[in-house]
Amino acid sequence: MKRLLIFSVLFLFAGIVNGQTLNKGAVISPSVVSGILKPDASMNQVVDFLQKTYKPLCEEALEGITVFVLKGDRGKHEHLYGVLIVSESLEIRNKYWPEEGEFREDVLVLHEQLLEGLMKYFITLNGDTTDWVIL
Repeated sequence: MKRLLIFSVLFLFAGIVNGQTLNKGAVISPSVVSGILKPDASMNQVVDFLQKTYKPLCEEALEGITVFVLKGDRGKHEHLYGVLIVSESLEIRNKYWPEEGEFREDVLVLHEQLLEGLMKYFITLNGDTTDWVIL
């Protein structure tokens, strides 16, 4: 039986996150992604992939970028999971993503590699992201 998964990202605060302070001018990029899990896939496998592969690969390859794996605790997205990408500044965000929907060449290769990894668990995967600058 096909299972519907709404995979969303929330940002809940602009304070201390895992020992890091979000500074004025930082860019947070919460993604809202929805998809249908493959019958033999579990959400635990997706979370494991995000924590053990997605996060470390992004942080190693993209200087000035921090990735957080999130789980909704209350409200509309309770019990759902997501990813929050934090860029230290607009300059760093623009270094890797020069225009909306564009990737620097090496970032595009990384994006395709990570997307291929996620598609091991999903039948369909849709995404939506809005970047927010901390004032």
